[in-house]
Amino acid sequence: MRWLASPALVFLLIVGATSAVFAAELSGWVLQSNGNPMANASLQLVRQDGGETFTGTTDNQGRYSFEHIPPGRYVLRAGGAERQVYVEPGFNSANLRQ
Repeated sequence: MRWLASPALVFLLIVGATSAVFAAELSGWVLQSNGNPMANASLQLVRQDGGETFTGTTDNQGRYSFEHIPPGRYVLRAGGAERQVYVEPGFNSANLRQ
């Protein structure tokens, strides 16, 4: 018996495989100038090419994580501090200090 895939199914398989390969994660800590963690700080991760803006909040120990983001150049902002980061496919880490 011969099986033919519909064009829609082929498209979904290609898109699913591509997004899995190019998904990225960025995590780290936001620290105060004295080195103490900045708990419950609001974060912005802004894509420099004019794309998406992601928002988040640090936990009680100043940790943050952005999952399933597209790779690219970003600006990470929290509490008046900012840092440029380049996010590659896979796991990335960046700390931010005021």
